[in-house]
Formats: sequence, C-alpha cells, structure tokens
Amino acid sequence: MKKGTQVRIVRGKARGQQGTVFWSGPSRYGPGLRLGITTADGTKVWAAADQVQPADGAASYPYRFYGHGCAGGWIEGAEDGHCFTVQFSREPSQDELSVLGEAYAASLKKGAARPSHQPWEWSGRWALFEVGERGQGGGPPIVAAVQRFLDEAHSLVPIVDVVYFNAREGTDGWDDWSSAQGPPDAGPFPLTQAGLFPRPHDPALPQPARSEAFEAGRQAEAYAKELAKITKAIDKQGKKAIRVEPLAADGLPERPTSFAWPDTELTGFDIPEPAVLRHENPPGNVWHEFQTGDHPLRDVAGRRLAWRVPEAGQAANDLVWLDDEGKRHTPRSWKPPIVDARLDLVLVHPAAHYAVLSVNRMEYLEVKAQVLYRVSFDDGEARAIYTCNKKTDGPLGRVAFVLGGDRIAVATAKRIFLLDPEAKKPRALSPVKHGGGPVHVVFDGSALLAETTQGWRIHGLTPKTIKAVGTVAVPVRFAFEHEGRLLLEAAGQHFELIGARAAVERFRSKAAKG
Repeated sequence: MKKGTQVRIVRGKARGQQGTVFWSGPSRYGPGLRLGITTADGTKVWAAADQVQPADGAASYPYRFYGHGCAGGWIEGAEDGHCFTVQFSREPSQDELSVLGEAYAASLKKGAARPSHQPWEWSGRWALFEVGERGQGGGPPIVAAVQRFLDEAHSLVPIVDVVYFNAREGTDGWDDWSSAQGPPDAGPFPLTQAGLFPRPHDPALPQPARSEAFEAGRQAEAYAKELAKITKAIDKQGKKAIRVEPLAADGLPERPTSFAWPDTELTGFDIPEPAVLRHENPPGNVWHEFQTGDHPLRDVAGRRLAWRVPEAGQAANDLVWLDDEGKRHTPRSWKPPIVDARLDLVLVHPAAHYAVLSVNRMEYLEVKAQVLYRVSFDDGEARAIYTCNKKTDGPLGRVAFVLGGDRIAVATAKRIFLLDPEAKKPRALSPVKHGGGPVHVVFDGSALLAETTQGWRIHGLTPKTIKAVGTVAVPVRFAFEHEGRLLLEAAGQHFELIGARAAVERFRSKAAKG
C-alpha cells in the first residue's frame, strides 16, 4: 500500500481508527507487510497490511493485484520460482520496453527479490516473469519488493492487473478490492494455477516470446560495467599476435543453424506417445516423466540415434540406432552389463561407423563412475575405452572427435587429453591441466579453445600432442566459428579472436617436420 493512502483499520488493537499511511515495509514480527499510519489527531499507530482497508471515500488502488496479501501461505519459489503475470493497458513501445527493463533491474538490485536469469515472456500487453529470493522471508517480502517495481512501471505504462502465481493463503485490502472488481482477466500463459487467484488461459492470444528490447534494458547497467572491463583488457593486449578485437555489428556473419533430424527420418524408432508426461504434486511442484520407449537424439548428426528408457520415470540406459534402411538396432553386448546406469553423452565418428557415449554408473542416485564406451554400428559390439579417474580427472566435461576422427579429445574438470579410439586399451595422451571451463573444437578439429578464469587458451593438436599455442586475457564468451574465424560475445556485443589459426598452423607445421 502506497504512502499517503487513506485507510481504515478493521482488525487488531487499533480497530476502527482511520489515518494516512506514512510507511510500508516487511514486518519484523513475522511474514507480511506492516504499515505505519498517522491518525487524524496526529497519533502514529502500526498495523499489519491485512488489518486495513481503504477508508470510505478514499481513492481506489492503482491497479488490481491478486495475491498481494499472501501472509497466510505461498508456494515456495526460492530458486527463481516466484511467478508474476502482468497485464498492461496497452502494448509497450520498444523504447518503453527498454526503460521497463532498466527499471526492473534497478528496482530489484537490492532487497528480498532477486531477478531471475530467465527472460521475461511477452505477448503484446501481457508479460510473465519470475524472481528468486535473497535470504529468507518468502512471499510477503517478495511481493513488497516486486510491487515497488510495478508501481514504477505503472507510471510509465498503466497496469490493469497483476497475479502473484504463488499466493496460496491470506488476503489483504488490495486483494479484497481487486476481487470486488472481478477475477483476473484471461491471459496467454497456460499456467497450472493452484493458488488463490487462477488466471484463465486464452489460447487465442499471441504466443509469449522474449523481448530483445526489454532484455537489453535490464542488462544495460551490467553490460556497461562488463564492457568497461573488456575494453580495459583489450587495451592491455597491445600488439600481441593473438588478441581479441571488437567486431562491428555489420561485420557479424550469420550464426550457423543447428542440426536436427526431421520426424520423417525417425519413424523406425519405438517412440512413446506421449513421450513425456507432465505431473504436478503437490500443487505448484511440476515435474516431467519420460515414458518407456525410444527418445530420439535429434541434434546428433551422422546416425539416427535414440536413448532407450526401460521404464517410465527411469533414466535412459541403452542406445538405439537406425541403419540406412531404417532398421532398428541395439548394442549386441555391454561389458560389463549396464545396471543402474544413466547415459549422458553421445558423439558419432565422422565416418559414421561407430559412436562413443558416456555411461554414468549410479548408486542411490549418486554417480559412482563415468565410463566412455565405443559402440560399433556394424556389429553392435560395445566396449569400454576409458574410465574417468576421480582423483586425476574429476567429473567428465566435453568429449569430441578431433583430427578427422583419428583421436578423441576429452575435457574433464581437471585436465584435457587425447584418446586413440583404435587402441585396444586407450590411455590418456598428452594430458594438460584444465580448470573445468567450456572447451570448443575449432579449425576443423585441429585445435581446442579452452576457457580459463581470465579468458581463453588455444591448444594445437597432433595425434600425440596437445600444446598451448597462446592465451588471451579478455573476459568474453565463445559464440561460434565461421569459415575459420572465431567469434566471441559479451555485454551484448561481438568480438573476434585474431591470430589463433596462424599460431595453430605454425605449431602443426613444426611438429610435422619433427
């Protein structure tokens, strides 16, 4: 409730008194909001927000807010799980979306509510967003923090109504006033609402989507700080042969599209219908259950593959593939048999005659061992080729074919090394230390780009050797490779890593000469 609102206390010790709100904030005596009220004779009294209502003849609330007084209970949402839907009176312009994004980030920079990492979902004048918690306190402090932002947003683009998805018990004057106007209007969000105020779903409204203008606005301050650090690091590079340079917007190549098998190519699999069941138990706790059958790996090129789920709700524990004629196959043998296992990663040899997959051996839902298996598409033989060592490797990270498929590059939390997949007992070749960050295969499999705490390290590859050929200390993220160019991104801008390919070629040329 905003300062200056005329209210009447309807419950508690000061019942029957009227006055003006001079303070509103989280209560120190329990969940919910507490109000400071100056009565007509100048006396200051205190009351919980659910103990007051607008005074007779007082102005109504600025917009309908359902779930505002949830002191009696709320669905937990500490990890970005406090959900709000907002209906504005009209669709905000691009400039207004940018300003709203900035206001959202600034308003929730401190306090009980923490902005979610997930983008807002917009559908015309409708929006859905989530926040997490800083510390403890639950629903009421979260609502109070979000309301301060919503009041600011209302001054820019008038708000019609707001629904706090998590509200389960308890109402206050704002809830009562809102309910007196009618239920929440139907919106474009197909939410399963088990709380006090369900918002109906109108499927005729446009499908919600991310707004780039809003997201740019909410990142503006963070981007400015990040860009300042990047610019400083770029200036320190001097004339190094391997360096990061800014890339003009009109110089950015088109990002490559990801591979995906069409449904028409997957008809030979035993795909369940539906493939995934959605459950909600208790109300508000949504989880999904994969059903018994084949679940195609649509983004793995070379062969049509699928994970096999043995029973509904269990993890996949077998690999399935289709041959060129569309006939379905499974591995002929697992050595040792796969029991209590979860399959996590798969890659197909460039010649498409075998796959390498990661098998996590489980014990009471804990990973006890990570093993790489080679599975032949010709005869179905499956054999273990490497078992991660907890002490020297740590958890498994990136695994990829390099050097035209002659070697497998393995990145773990502690090191990077090569494997010879044709060896009878492959061993780690040329291991180098690694901090566990992302690793990307570049330059047609002749090099690795490994993230460090300060930037990137470029490793050149030969069949026997991994060698660092250069580093850059600029905090940017890998975006994609285009025709031998390494494109990076950060702070909403793009950059290019210059000189890395030449350094790799020099190393490989020298190694070839012996």
